[in-house]
Amino acid sequence: IDQWVDSGGGPPASAVLPVRSYRSRPDLKPADTTTLVPASGTGAGLVFIGPIAGPGQFGPMIVDNLSDLVWFRPLKNGKATNLQVQTYQGQPVLAWWEGEVLLPGGYGEGECVLLDTSYREVTRIRAGNGLKADLHELFLTPERTALITAYRLQQADLSSVDGPSRATLLNSLLQEVDIATGEVLFEWDAHAHVALSESYLPVPTRGPTISSISTPSTSIPTAISSSPGATPGPCTRSIGTPERSSGA
Repeated sequence: IDQWVDSGGGPPASAVLPVRSYRSRPDLKPADTTTLVPASGTGAGLVFIGPIAGPGQFGPMIVDNLSDLVWFRPLKNGKATNLQVQTYQGQPVLAWWEGEVLLPGGYGEGECVLLDTSYREVTRIRAGNGLKADLHELFLTPERTALITAYRLQQADLSSVDGPSRATLLNSLLQEVDIATGEVLFEWDAHAHVALSESYLPVPTRGPTISSISTPSTSIPTAISSSPGATPGPCTRSIGTPERSSGA
């Protein structure tokens, strides 16, 4: 499936890709899953997946180690990925991202969803400042905020890296959002803090777009304050992960 997504195509004509069907729920048609190599020595638990290519309905899915379906939520539109268990308001929640996966850029535009232990929707988390949440990261903090990534297309001068003076830049941003209110408490702009010359990729020879930097993973040290007035500090160049201080 990864190869089909990377190429922007679909499965080969010879592929046999069945979907599941249920007499009690004929409206559910998730993609079938198969365990090719049975796991051994694994701990107790379930497997979380979010198919984004192939047959059947798309949506967050939970299966056991034998690939038997435990839970599935079909989506009317878009794809779901990054399904995981996190903690919100002291309680475990099922969290994922859903929206459109944009190719060949490989990023997403959507929102994040939280469900309680009875699979009831608690809330949705959206990016602010005119952006849409990216699929790569969702991290819930003890302060009831969410760290999410987002991308923005913007005009930029790439002449410093032997590129055109008028180009379109795919810029990566990190936001901390108040889950209850949707207020953006903190935003980190990769292009504002990382020089284009530090990119590991050359300027593309075809097409007007270049990706400045990607922020696929974020975290805040537990000992660091998350007050809205916090200021950005050092970041790691490889993934652009900002750390914040209390401003003291």
